[in-house]
Formats: sequence, structure tokens, C-alpha cells
Amino acid sequence: MLEKEDGKIMPVDPAVEIDLNDRDEQGRSLVFQRDANTLLVEGMAVLAYESEEHVVADATVLSVNKQRRTAYIEVDWASVRTGRPNYI
Repeated sequence: MLEKEDGKIMPVDPAVEIDLNDRDEQGRSLVFQRDANTLLVEGMAVLAYESEEHVVADATVLSVNKQRRTAYIEVDWASVRTGRPNYI
């Protein structure tokens, strides 16, 4: 995905908003397609972000439910850092 910034084409990282406190018993986070900036695909590397806390983390899409428009992601909790995706 690309966006223009001052006339330049800039890459946009695949990203999805998460709730840091919402994890299942296996540590996975349920996310919604509507909260992603691109179509989520199983195996895709994404940037998980929490807008209220202003943190981001690396994550991987584990599974996608197309009917419910949801996905489970695995967040690399060791990668959590302050920041925002580059499209916000």
C-alpha cells in the first residue's frame, strides 16, 4: 500500500489496531478487518498498534475468518515500543 506525502510516494506498512488487554488463553489477539489498513492474509507480517497507549509491535496473522471479517494474530510482545504506524 502506498500513500503520497508532499508529492512523494511513501510505503505504508500493513497494520491493524489491537486491544493490548484482549488476548485468548493461547496469547493470541483477535482483530477486526475494519481496523486494518489492508486485507489481512494468513502468514502476513503486520504492525499491531494500540492507539490509546501509542505503542506498536511486530505481529503475524495466524488465521483469517472471512465470513466474520476477523483474524487472530500473534504479537511479538518483546518488540513492543512507543510509536504509531506511518499512515496515522
